[in-house]
Amino acid sequence: MPANERAPELHNLVSQFTQYQSKLVRRTLEKVGINPRFLNHAPSAASTQKTDELVSFAEAYKAYYWPGPDFVPPTVDAEISLFRIRNQPLWRISDPACGWGTRTTVGVNIHTLDCDHFSVLREPYVGDLARMVSACLAKGTASGNPS
Repeated sequence: MPANERAPELHNLVSQFTQYQSKLVRRTLEKVGINPRFLNHAPSAASTQKTDELVSFAEAYKAYYWPGPDFVPPTVDAEISLFRIRNQPLWRISDPACGWGTRTTVGVNIHTLDCDHFSVLREPYVGDLARMVSACLAKGTASGNPS
């Protein structure tokens, strides 16, 4: 089929994909209590959105990902098992428990893997990880307190 005959079919496919994306964004915005009115516009490269519509999207994004200054993360009365690589990148948190210590009243059980982030789920390291997880599950089952 020549390309010019496939153009309407491709246009329809792109339109359906755009509508699907709009539905996902609309649901997310409604979830955080923002009116997603900017989605009522047909998407096009030439369309211009009003400033308040862009602010609404920015507010929705911030409200969804940043809970605010009064947010206090919940804690659990259980030990947290952390599986981490030995050498964290310099831009990561410098806490050995990777911030999980504030989420528990009992403590963090740190298990260290001698690999990088991209190798954790590859052989031979995935076998080491599986053994560590199995040991934690067995310990939790035996004590009645899964971590």
